[in-house]
Amino acid sequence: RFINELNLEDEDSKVILKLNTLGTSHDRNRFLVKLREYLMECSSELSKESQRRVTEGNPWRILDSKSVLDQEVLRNAPRLNEFLSEESRDRWELVKSLLEESGIRYEFDARIIRGLDYYNHTAFEFVVESKTSVKQDEEHSGTPLGRSQNTVLGGGFYDSLMSSFGGPELSGIGWAAGVERIELMLQNRIEMKEHIKRQLAPDVCIIPVIQKEMASSSKSNLRRCCLYLGEILRQYNYTCIVRFEDQKVSKLLSQSNKSNTKLVAILGEDEMLNHIPIVLPHKNSFPFRSINLKNMKSGQQFKCDSLHQLLSCIKTNLH
Repeated sequence: RFINELNLEDEDSKVILKLNTLGTSHDRNRFLVKLREYLMECSSELSKESQRRVTEGNPWRILDSKSVLDQEVLRNAPRLNEFLSEESRDRWELVKSLLEESGIRYEFDARIIRGLDYYNHTAFEFVVESKTSVKQDEEHSGTPLGRSQNTVLGGGFYDSLMSSFGGPELSGIGWAAGVERIELMLQNRIEMKEHIKRQLAPDVCIIPVIQKEMASSSKSNLRRCCLYLGEILRQYNYTCIVRFEDQKVSKLLSQSNKSNTKLVAILGEDEMLNHIPIVLPHKNSFPFRSINLKNMKSGQQFKCDSLHQLLSCIKTNLH
């Protein structure tokens, strides 16, 4: 959504989401053993820089090398996704299915890696590709910024960053964007309007009521319902976040209050339909029995049985 609002696409260029899974550190260690063995056998065919990395026992960074020599060698190298545990593979399939259900296009790219040990599982990049790149030489193809500079945003999932600094075991997702790069690509084609001035606090925070005794399928369906609600509200220009943490509702409400969230939508099993939609609902649909809405400032709660009632209630409580 952030990338779409930047309006980076035109007749010549399109933005592509590229994904890879890094698995867990255990998955990567098993993979690196086989990769190192393979590269040692082919070391004479690698670039000098990659030969040095193999000798030093650090073949990981060779995977995203832009050297033609290295890419030719890597064509037949072992693949990380061949060494994923069952849990990592299931997680990877879930990420892809959620993207597909949300209508978000993506491409698998095994060259997307992260050189820092605290990254796990999904890594992603948003890349701008130009139709004219096939007519340009190797040095300047891809975008006006060149082949090595067409990634405008990248990030990934990590679960050991905090602990590496001596903190608690906390998971998170992070990303970074090249501001100067984006500004150059926009080339005066976009004006930053009212969305820049929006308050940092979201209009609505969506919280699933997760019970310990719930089956894993019920938990997944409930989280999917929350995802659907968030996307519907965003289509009506409301800013919102979905809380997927497996925590008590009271704690999530407290956190929402501290972050100055204006409204909280609470969904439990009673609010779900028996039939969960496979694809993302249209903006005018209401695939729920009801939605419970709470005004965090006044403490008032409202039960909304239709989309019209929900939107009216949100509008009234935000103004």
